Amino acid sequence: MVEVKEVIRLWMNGYAKKRIAQQLGLDRRTVRRYVRAARRSGVELGSAREPSEAQVGAVLALLRCTPTRPYGPAWAPCGQQREFIASHLKSGVR
Repeated sequence: MVEVKEVIRLWMNGYAKKRIAQQLGLDRRTVRRYVRAARRSGVELGSAREPSEAQVGAVLALLRCTPTRPYGPAWAPCGQQREFIASHLKSGVR
């Protein structure tokens, strides 16, 4: 959360994405993804000096990985073996 908040804060203060990435030791694509999520959640460049907790929360909600398509046909057999897999994992088998 701190990383996302710092990226948003620097971007809101006018820093370039490349400079943010260098300063924070992040990949430029990660910074771009965070900024894109901030824009989609309504955060605007130069709107404030610090992002609010609500703004950061909205960005984090957008960044959560959600499946965009249904599971394929190979998923059904795995679901049928859920108890078997769980028992093995519980006993330490990997």
